Amino acid sequence: MEAADVAWVLSAFTLVSLMFPGLALLYGGMLGQKQVLNMFMMVMGSSSAIHLAD
Repeated sequence: MEAADVAWVLSAFTLVSLMFPGLALLYGGMLGQKQVLNMFMMVMGSSSAIHLAD
């Protein structure tokens, strides 16, 4: 792979990684106050599992 290809893959990976906290905030805002932490942990746990699988 050329350097430009590697840079593009890393930048895309970074943008997708930044999407997960926003998704957790979106889902947390749709729930009641007691379930927000549970939803955050579910989203962050699934994102860490995805990142470890790659």
